[in-house]
Amino acid sequence: MIKKILVVDDSHLVRKVVGDALQDNNYTVDVASCGGECLEKIAHNEYDLAIIDYLMPDMNGLEVFKEMNNRKYDLPVLMLTGEGSESVAAEAMKLGVLDYVIKKDNYSEAVIKIINETASVCENILEVRRLKREIQEGVKKEGQRPELPAKNRVLVVDDSYLVRMMVVDALRDNKFEVDAASCGSECLEKIARNEYDLAVVDYQMPDMSGLEVLKEINNRKLELPVIMLTGEGSEEIAVQAMKLGAMDYATKDIGYIQILPDIVRDNLYIYTTMAKLAGREKEKKEIVKVKERILIVDDSLTARESLKCLLISEEYEVDTASCGSECLEKIAHSKYDLAVIDYHMPDMNGLEVLTQIYTMKLELPVIMLTGKGSEEVAVQAMKLGALDYVIKAAGYLELVPENIRRNLKIFEMKREKVNLEHKLYRKNKELENRIHQLRVLSEISKEIEENVDLKSTLAVIVSKISELLSCARVTIMLIDKQRKYLTIKAAKGFPDEKIEKVKVKMGEHISGHVAASGEAVFIPNIEEDARFMKRNEEQYFTKSLICVPLKIRDSVIGVINVNNKHSNETFTIDEKDILMTIAYNAAIAIEKSKYYEELKMAGVTDHLTGLYNRRHFYDVLDMEIEKAKRYKTYFSLVLIDIDDFKKINDSYGHQQGDEVLMGISRLISQSIRKPDILSRYGGDEFTLFLPQTTVDEAAALLERIKSAVERHSFSSDILNDLKLTVSLGVVGYEKEMALEELLECVDKALYMAKQKGKNNYFIFSRDM
Repeated sequence: MIKKILVVDDSHLVRKVVGDALQDNNYTVDVASCGGECLEKIAHNEYDLAIIDYLMPDMNGLEVFKEMNNRKYDLPVLMLTGEGSESVAAEAMKLGVLDYVIKKDNYSEAVIKIINETASVCENILEVRRLKREIQEGVKKEGQRPELPAKNRVLVVDDSYLVRMMVVDALRDNKFEVDAASCGSECLEKIARNEYDLAVVDYQMPDMSGLEVLKEINNRKLELPVIMLTGEGSEEIAVQAMKLGAMDYATKDIGYIQILPDIVRDNLYIYTTMAKLAGREKEKKEIVKVKERILIVDDSLTARESLKCLLISEEYEVDTASCGSECLEKIAHSKYDLAVIDYHMPDMNGLEVLTQIYTMKLELPVIMLTGKGSEEVAVQAMKLGALDYVIKAAGYLELVPENIRRNLKIFEMKREKVNLEHKLYRKNKELENRIHQLRVLSEISKEIEENVDLKSTLAVIVSKISELLSCARVTIMLIDKQRKYLTIKAAKGFPDEKIEKVKVKMGEHISGHVAASGEAVFIPNIEEDARFMKRNEEQYFTKSLICVPLKIRDSVIGVINVNNKHSNETFTIDEKDILMTIAYNAAIAIEKSKYYEELKMAGVTDHLTGLYNRRHFYDVLDMEIEKAKRYKTYFSLVLIDIDDFKKINDSYGHQQGDEVLMGISRLISQSIRKPDILSRYGGDEFTLFLPQTTVDEAAALLERIKSAVERHSFSSDILNDLKLTVSLGVVGYEKEMALEELLECVDKALYMAKQKGKNNYFIFSRDM
């Protein structure tokens, strides 16, 4: 009920005119001259309504209203605007004001009329405002809008085929079930025959306008939320639609198709929530007081009937039993709120009945009736779990109803206490889990910050995920450079011998599907999921799994898989969200590690051929010499030179010369073994380090390289006729040889190969 109203206007005359009109209608009035004063007064006083002018010097009425929402002041507002301010009125209505009044002749009467008409719906409008604020806060904090409880059916009404199709496609892409109508009459016909959760109705249509459709929906008393589509500059139409009961409106400006699904989702959430609240209020009104059911157990018919009549007069529902066995029979098959049990009975006494009740684990409060001088029995009854006792002394019957009332309340309080303890226990467990989650997430973040080695970073991440989600198997899979396959780069609980064999094609299986779509998959039971219909293989012993994408901006670089939860439990949606958070950090770590590797490689590789550069070759050779000295190992070193390379540069140009260098480096790389290290030494010279290889063993490899180059033809039209040869010198490491001596010896061997006519190889010896 509206009693006290705050009038906010910078004009003293307006404040007086509106204030006097309100006081004449028995409203208590307070005033403020600006937005700041308004907010100050609302913060320190209770009001039932605020009437706020739009144009004020410090802040306009919309800014005041927005600030009220930010501060969560749930106060109904009526907006005062000047003539021609329909756009202000439309925005105010969209924000959740009760209504607006244009300042023209007799506008104070219009204010009184609107207050009288809208007083009954203030609470609903405030609830809508609260829900809108809740949605905005959710989007701001979590970046997502509220989930709708089920798939919702939306009717799109527009005479333009193009608009209908664009809106329908946008809504279907957002998981709505959509139907369409091309005019107002078709819309009304479809609404009459089908169930819809919301309608999106265009204003301009040939047979009837959107406002006329809205009026007809109201006349037919159809409970259907409507969003009105209007053209730019149609704020007056939007205001009329909101007054007729439309939940919202959308202006057909640039990009409205993209935001329309969010508008539909938000308004469906508000409508369904409001419907639930209305249903609860209705249920509250319809609730009839349920009578508590009392069981009286006494072998005395007179005592039973006397107590029964007394309790019925106190509005209890009463049943009786004449002995202990009948009592146990009745409570086994019927529900009672309390039992009043006499101690002295022929077949079993009250204590024995009480013992049986608690053996049966029945939640039944008991009051024990005992004879005078039987305090010891009363004490034993209380020890066995009776709530209270009553001594059968003169006038005891009058004490029983009050005793029952008091003990029913005590029992309810005890039950509530137990429930609260259980809730507290659960909350504590949730808090412990959350603290544990935050600790592990912090450890993962720390590892990511401090470590740039990809392999060790991924190993830590899979280990921490396994700990955090209590699962036996975790794998991180990355997409190859060609974006065709996913391979495992880190794993826990996955057989080592199988890791290298796993190669999943993009779009196939669960991992490939997630990598291709960029959407996470949460599966409670893999055998029942319609998307994959996967046979439950032995490794999925819990049948539940989560697979989330690793994304850098909008590009998917891999996936994280988790399955086989401990204790045969299934994963939860919360755990999926946690894994998404980890995936976000992991993707950054992977990208950082890759970037570091690229920088590292840039320092040790030749930019043209991609082979190791001269500096790295010296580092490797120096290290291998030390290793050979310490562990008595051996190796051979080869120096390779492209014959007559200067002529190639002179004849074909340096660009084609570079093509030859890249081609030769690829050819040699394909001819050598995995442990061999090929480097570009400079110009047209390459070095080849051959570990654990004698010069005699190296000879076969050199012959293979020489022959491969000799047979090679370039695919380029310019170099198609070019025939290349190489000369090779090789030296075997001898005890106590220094790096400089080794290089000098291999250079001499190459020189001898050239002297022998090129296209040849020569093995260094001390006898040269």
